[in-house]
Amino acid sequence: RAFVSFLSSSKTRIMLNPAAGDIGAFVGQLRASIAGSPERADLHMALGLALQSEDIQHHTGGTLQPEALAAYETAYRLGVDPSQHTSLLVNTGILLTTMSRPKEALRYYQDALDFKASTSAQRLQAHFHRAQAFSAMGELADAEREYLAVLDLDPLYSRAYESLAALAKDDPKSRVSWGRLASKADSALVAA
Repeated sequence: RAFVSFLSSSKTRIMLNPAAGDIGAFVGQLRASIAGSPERADLHMALGLALQSEDIQHHTGGTLQPEALAAYETAYRLGVDPSQHTSLLVNTGILLTTMSRPKEALRYYQDALDFKASTSAQRLQAHFHRAQAFSAMGELADAEREYLAVLDLDPLYSRAYESLAALAKDDPKSRVSWGRLASKADSALVAA
């Protein structure tokens, strides 16, 4: 299964499968490719994704995060293929949230939501990660609103229910109507 996969503007498929190889070696190959073609936004985006993956997989304590962020910013500046624009914004937001910069991340998630070519699945991810950023900031009512937006897009998205349950446990002012949500999920199951 591909861990990272996307189609670049040059129609070259770049895939990263940690089970099939070493992410560190892939990062080295990407750096070499960027040295030869520094104008390719897709390579910078792939480097950001690979560094972010390497950081998570090998628990490097965030040491690769600044380079991943720089790679994402370069990809954004160079202009990624429109089909990858929303993914770049969401991944940058995820990285910023991981770097304890959730307020900055919110701008990227909002840009992803505002981008006209975003798919429903991409909007779902933007809302979900936006909710996590709000939660990290202690803005629980805003986080709840974003998780509910996720469920409006996909009433069966279990991670949103799990996150709402965690919020309700932590926030006595939570106004989540579990009966209404259960009814929405039941309707979605019947429709499927």
